[in-house]
Amino acid sequence: MNKHRIKLDKNTLILLVLAIAWMTVIFFFSSQPGEDSARQSGRVVELLLGIFNRVYNHHPPAFIVDWLLKSDHFVRKGGHVAEYMVLGVLVINLLKRWDLKKYFIISLSVCFIYASSDEVHQLFVPGRAGRVSDVLLDTAAALVGMGIVAGLRRVRKPGL
Repeated sequence: MNKHRIKLDKNTLILLVLAIAWMTVIFFFSSQPGEDSARQSGRVVELLLGIFNRVYNHHPPAFIVDWLLKSDHFVRKGGHVAEYMVLGVLVINLLKRWDLKKYFIISLSVCFIYASSDEVHQLFVPGRAGRVSDVLLDTAAALVGMGIVAGLRRVRKPGL
């Protein structure tokens, strides 16, 4: 029988706390009613418009302004991608430290299960909905974050 010892040194404990804290952040955002979430997305769009106004000396191309004003959906999905890329990075780094043989698959499974539970949670939040497409987007984003970590490890340690 192959026994794994889970080490809980200082760095591992920090990663564990960060992963749990990040899951709490995701839960907080998912707990916001649909109206509040839409308002928050609107603020992000306003921020982006402000940036483009500065970049283009208050005359951004019309197609950029039009796209931003219609981009609430993309801002929300971008939030999903950012949240779960970070979660993927944190979880894979944590599980790699525990020296599990299938840490990549286990990390992806943890992110998938969390994304699924997050969408179920949203079924109970006013103005929100749980979507299978969001579970798939979140899991894909976590996979990208994990892939970046794995790629960086290979760059640092060639031949692995």
